[in-house]
Amino acid sequence: MERRVAGDGRVGVRRRPRLGLALLTLAGLLIIWMPLVIYVQEFGQFSLVFGGVVIGGIVLGSAILGWIYPQRVQIFGVIGLIFSILSLMGALGGLVIGMLLGIVGGSLCAAWTPKKGSSEGNPESTG
Repeated sequence: MERRVAGDGRVGVRRRPRLGLALLTLAGLLIIWMPLVIYVQEFGQFSLVFGGVVIGGIVLGSAILGWIYPQRVQIFGVIGLIFSILSLMGALGGLVIGMLLGIVGGSLCAAWTPKKGSSEGNPESTG
């Protein structure tokens, strides 16, 4: 938990699902890594490598954007989840480990809801 002072002097707390975003980041790196290894060692088809790198880049990009914009982390989690599943066809799922990490990380990000601040303790502030 880190405290942040806004421009108008309000003190707020920025929260984000760190575990989900870390798993999604690791999944993106694994999904990118696998097609590159195939291409370098086996001289595979470039279309397989290109598709795998693009899918891994989207998973990694959704994780990075989740770190930058915590208020939209549910959307980026769903995007990372969908492309992690698609990575099985395009990048062998990062040895399937990347796909599983992406599914878990994307699910954690999609299910995350921020805690309410001081409005929970004061029932009169709901209006």
